[in-house]
Amino acid sequence: MDVQKRLETVVKTIDKLVSLKEVYLFGSYAYGSPNEHSDFDLYIVVDKINGRKHDVLVKLYSAIRGISIW
Repeated sequence: MDVQKRLETVVKTIDKLVSLKEVYLFGSYAYGSPNEHSDFDLYIVVDKINGRKHDVLVKLYSAIRGISIW
């Protein structure tokens, strides 16, 4: 799977758990200089988080941690 498809998979997975308003890619992938140790650096903006922030973050982490970006 190419990088664009992997990034789309990550964003779609996050969007299923929270209502995304905006997503910003920054870091090495945004600057076109990733290496074998690079990951996706994402800044996500949501309208509202339903529930405790910690619980939502745990769900997000659990959902995306298995998605390979390499």
